[in-house]
Amino acid sequence: MNLLSYIFRAVQIAPYQGVGVLTPPTVAPVLTVEADLGSYDAVLTWTPSNKTGSPGFEYQVYFLLVPDSEFTLAGSTTSLTFTFTASEVGVYAFKVVPVNSAGEGPSSNEVVITLPGESEAPVLTGPSEVSSEDPTALLEWNAIPGATLYSVQRSPDDATWTQIFTPTGTSQSVTLSFSPSYYRVIPFAGTFEGLPSNSISITIVSPPVADSYLRPDGTSTYLRPDGTSIYLRP
Repeated sequence: MNLLSYIFRAVQIAPYQGVGVLTPPTVAPVLTVEADLGSYDAVLTWTPSNKTGSPGFEYQVYFLLVPDSEFTLAGSTTSLTFTFTASEVGVYAFKVVPVNSAGEGPSSNEVVITLPGESEAPVLTGPSEVSSEDPTALLEWNAIPGATLYSVQRSPDDATWTQIFTPTGTSQSVTLSFSPSYYRVIPFAGTFEGLPSNSISITIVSPPVADSYLRPDGTSTYLRPDGTSIYLRP
């Protein structure tokens, strides 16, 4: 190596660990993994390590299919994201290791996820009561990534469920036919079933009856059932 080449090499690696000495990365990435409902694709993203401009720097992505005990290299990249496509249904663990020409740095945290993606359960909201004069209620829930429709289900006992609607949006108006009525929502991606939401209970209540009152002369009076006229008590 001539003098100019030596100087160039020294300048190239000096910022990473002293002139003439290259060492592995020292910062562990922080890994997150997500998969849409019903998808076999796991999208990995992580925070950067250090020494990203050092010779041979890259992130190596590893996976493990439970119950295996050893990780397998899935691929490598210099970016901060990687998409892993599973070949079979199962529970997968992932980790990311930064490396350079000097060796491996500290591994990221390990993240476990089920593929195809179960995603998260919707959070269902709605009123706790409706009037017997108009026993309708609006159910609402959050969107689940990858869901193509939602199964709105009703139950008389919070145990036996019947599908009543399959909207593609995140709300549905329902009319109660019995009280209490329980409701829940299950997201679907095609035929793949996601996690059920919480269940909520809605009760039908009668409107309040008008109270009786006393006339100024002390004689009590009452409203008729139609609420429009009064009559004197004998």
